Formats: sequence, structure tokens, C-alpha cells
Amino acid sequence: EVYLDSQFVVNQVEGSFGEKDPRMGKYLKLASSLLKIFDREKVAQISSGKNSHADSLATLASSMEDCIP
Repeated sequence: EVYLDSQFVVNQVEGSFGEKDPRMGKYLKLASSLLKIFDREKVAQISSGKNSHADSLATLASSMEDCIP
């Protein structure tokens, strides 16, 4: 199960929306390949308040450009 606070990103991961940024395209390709490993997956939107710790980690990770594949 994957929970995101952005319905837009949920739609991108599910394939409903395309990416507009080449960097986001890399994330989406990686997410898609990882989701294919599982027999079943669930990608859903949750409120920002329930996702604040994950947001902090994502912000930290995205600020480290040399570490992003």
C-alpha cells in the first residue's frame, strides 16, 4: 500500500496523468517498475496531516540531487 497526500501524484502513478517534468518522469518510471514487483498494489490519497513525516523525508531526499538515480 502506498499513500500520498497529492491526488495529482496518485493519478500520475496510476497512469491517469502524464508527467510534465523530466525529473518527475524518472520518479514515475521507478515507481512503476517497483509496483510491478507486487502481485497487488494500492495507491491512494490521504490528507496532508497524516503524511507530514513522509513529506519531510521526501523534501530532504529531493534536495540531495546527487543521490537521485
